[in-house]
Amino acid sequence: MVLSAALFAAALRLSRIERVSADALTIARDALAVMRDPALDEEAKERLVQRRAVALVGKAALLTAMSAAILALPFLPLLLFHATGLAPLGDTLALAASWRTVALAAALGVAAWVVPWLIRR
Repeated sequence: MVLSAALFAAALRLSRIERVSADALTIARDALAVMRDPALDEEAKERLVQRRAVALVGKAALLTAMSAAILALPFLPLLLFHATGLAPLGDTLALAASWRTVALAAALGVAAWVVPWLIRR
């Protein structure tokens, strides 16, 4: 289970999903700024907002794909253990869904961001 939690933390950190999320927020803020801009007429606002909406849909699709990959990676060792007969799949999935494993994965995920931040300071 530690291997799965470590894979989750590593995938989360290496994916740079926070950068894609920040880009999506920037696009949304830009769209709001366009809608509030009194210098633009309604046609210009609509055109600019539609462009940003398309970009935002692209970011949402990318975030969905990245999230699926990040969440799938920790299950690979569980499936490997099951395939090799080391542990029954039901038991490993129950362990993966336990509060201890979730807490460990969360702690490792937080550490994946905090430790590099502390090192840079």
